[in-house]
Amino acid sequence: MQYKTRNGFMRKLVMSITALSIIGLVIVYIIFNTMFRTIMFEYVIDATHSNVRLISQEIDNWFDLSNHIVENLSSLWAYLGVGYIEIIADNFVSEFEFITDAIVGFSDGSFQNSNEWPSEYDWLATARPWYIAAEAAQGELIATVPYFSAIESQGVITTVAKWVPDIGGMEAVVGVVITVDAIISMVNEYRLVGGGYLMLIGPGGEIISHPNVEYIVGVGAEGEGGITYLESIPNGEFLMGTIRGGYGITEFDDYMLGPSYLMTFYLEAIGWTLATVLPVAAVGETGTYYLLVIMLTMGAVLVALLLLVMLFMTLLTRNMEERQVAEERLRIVIDNMPLVSNFRDKEFNVLECNEAAAKLFDLSSKEEYKQRFFELSPEFQPDNRKSDEKAKELIVEAFETGHANFEWMHQKLSGEPIPTEVTLIRVEWRGTDNLVAFVRDLRDFYKYKETERIARQRLEVMLDSSPLLVTIFDENSEVLEANREAERLFEIPDKKLYIDDYFAFSPEFQPNGTPSRKMGIDVIELACEQGRSQFEWTYQTSNGELIPCEETIMKVEIEGEDLLIAYTRDLRDFYRYKETEGIAKQRLQAMLNSSPLACTIFDERINVVEVNDVAVELFEMKDANEYIENFFALSPKYQPDGRRSREKMYEKMHLCFNRGRAHFEWMHQTMDGETQIPCEVALVCLTLDAKNLIIAYLRDLREINTAIDMVKQLEKAAYTDPLTGARNRRYFLEEAERELQSCVEDSKSFSAIMVDVDHFKKINDTYGHPVGDEVLKILVARMNHSVKADTMVARYGGEEFVITLPEVDEDSALRTAERIRQSVEASKFAIEEHEIKVTISLGIASKSDNNSTLSDIISNADKALYLAKRSGRNCAVKY
Repeated sequence: MQYKTRNGFMRKLVMSITALSIIGLVIVYIIFNTMFRTIMFEYVIDATHSNVRLISQEIDNWFDLSNHIVENLSSLWAYLGVGYIEIIADNFVSEFEFITDAIVGFSDGSFQNSNEWPSEYDWLATARPWYIAAEAAQGELIATVPYFSAIESQGVITTVAKWVPDIGGMEAVVGVVITVDAIISMVNEYRLVGGGYLMLIGPGGEIISHPNVEYIVGVGAEGEGGITYLESIPNGEFLMGTIRGGYGITEFDDYMLGPSYLMTFYLEAIGWTLATVLPVAAVGETGTYYLLVIMLTMGAVLVALLLLVMLFMTLLTRNMEERQVAEERLRIVIDNMPLVSNFRDKEFNVLECNEAAAKLFDLSSKEEYKQRFFELSPEFQPDNRKSDEKAKELIVEAFETGHANFEWMHQKLSGEPIPTEVTLIRVEWRGTDNLVAFVRDLRDFYKYKETERIARQRLEVMLDSSPLLVTIFDENSEVLEANREAERLFEIPDKKLYIDDYFAFSPEFQPNGTPSRKMGIDVIELACEQGRSQFEWTYQTSNGELIPCEETIMKVEIEGEDLLIAYTRDLRDFYRYKETEGIAKQRLQAMLNSSPLACTIFDERINVVEVNDVAVELFEMKDANEYIENFFALSPKYQPDGRRSREKMYEKMHLCFNRGRAHFEWMHQTMDGETQIPCEVALVCLTLDAKNLIIAYLRDLREINTAIDMVKQLEKAAYTDPLTGARNRRYFLEEAERELQSCVEDSKSFSAIMVDVDHFKKINDTYGHPVGDEVLKILVARMNHSVKADTMVARYGGEEFVITLPEVDEDSALRTAERIRQSVEASKFAIEEHEIKVTISLGIASKSDNNSTLSDIISNADKALYLAKRSGRNCAVKY
């Protein structure tokens, strides 16, 4: 009975325990099922939402930065012109890794860019998608729909493009290019918690990024240019409707993952959508797993209480291991993020960080980062607040509001500053509120900002250093800015006076009678309509002095606003110069025409710029223009020395430019080339109006040469023997005396040779006097041939001749005499039909001392000649 009772009790107890266990198990199942699903759903969704939001922010930042780049490129190229396109484009492309090209296309179809495109692609800029879209937007920044590039063999997008009214005188579109692969590569670096995938969808439903590569731009076969649209894939219409409806989180049946969640993020900078597909199983499986473990544990309690403890310990251990695995997975995700991230508790301690944190600060490990975290901020922030106080306020704010975003100055352990952007997000972890911090390095951003600041500063310096007055107007004719040239031009202490009251520096009426204010508004409106206007304008100083100026107004777009830039050139010096130049030219022309010589003026390029009337008359031209046009035809092809006229002329001109003067003789000719005109040319280099010129003075030598020839003929008749052509006795006595005196002064030798024809009377008697005359002519020719060219041979009388030998001693003179004798003896004097044998006798004498006279020397030579005749003739004897 007791056994039954105990057995029943035990049975009841077992049944009660079993029932209670089953009830408890059901309750536990309901509680844990709800709790785990809620916790895992919130954890996975929140983590995914945070990751994808960071991705969308990164893409937005890229395109926001691209907006600024295109704005700056448009302004710089519109101001500097096409000569700087390639240099500026190369600098921007090399500065930003995500930009592959910077391009400008012109309305004539041409384009320039930072890359050298292959010549086989004969494209027109006006036919490209980016040009068409930007031109349609008329000055608004646009981002084009992705299109396929044959050059890059991939889908590309002109991320930002803008129409500009005037670059180098033409309408143009400026843009920067980012390949879709660059964006996809960045998206693929992120791994979603719990699996799933990301998609990038264009504004028209174009699939830009998708795990199925056949749907990506440039790969798929559907659509133009290899574009696949979202509506054309399974569930695509539902997905597109959800994206357009802007729903936050939507559950649907994905054709790849089955039941899934869809989260969408709109990218405001370019109008794309970043969609996240997360499988429901990623949330449910984790909760179900823990639930089954608990159910099995509860079942084990029914088997044995002892095993319950053991199983509980086993479950606890396994739970810790799973948690470690989950934490390890989360750590891998965080470590592979490109941003610095860390976990902080409410006591501001860093609990965990990723590898990027250690790399940013050049630390050896994450542990060093956590230990020395507070050393990675300077004592004071740029706003002069202490870093620790300001950090506490921001962290408290983040814990209270759940989010904080601010800029923060970090530093390396070496003290090198690192400007950053910090985003704090409150998260619940292990039942405790913590902060996740994402830190973005802003050094490249500030480097870009500094580059932009320097560019603006240089532009301001360029404006202030400009010799022109530069004024910037808005479309309402209000002056926004001017350079410092206004102070000099209007003689005012501060350019602000000019900016505040622009029309006060113009007279009431312009020279054409139009009121200045009305005309000013009209020309500004004209520039707004046509993009450019140029005209003359009269200003005035504060004391009423009029200032004639040339005004050029250009319409430009600066930072999205249409402005007008006016360039003002002071014409006072120009008009004074024109007046002075006119007077100077009149005076120069009068001076040239008053010169008795032919005058021609050349510039540095050897072009004729002016000529006087004498030159026109000399070459029988009708006017100066005909002379200037045909100047090079007034010289023969070659000069008398055999050199080409043009080549020799350039040589003489350059010699004059270098030395200042040149003087030479030149052979000119008339236009028909039949009349040669020898000239004496004097070149003079001078500087006029900061230009180097050459004035050529020509003197006609024809009359002078005729006179010189006549004088030479008279001289020859006065000093030449008319029969033989030898010098006559008069010339001999004058020249020989001069030669002797020169030798006496220099203590040099002097010799003379007397020559007589043997039996000359017999020749005359036998053949007649005409034949005798011919014998004398031939004899003179033989003697000239036997002596040096400058040796004087003179007829002394009848058949006697004398030869002077300055600086020659008696022995050398004897050798010369013997050479002459042998030459004559060996010659045949063929005259008419006669062959006559002729010999000569020679007497040689030299000065004995410096007291010797020419008469003494001739007398001594004559005596030696007499001895030669007595010695049998046909010989030479020295005195």
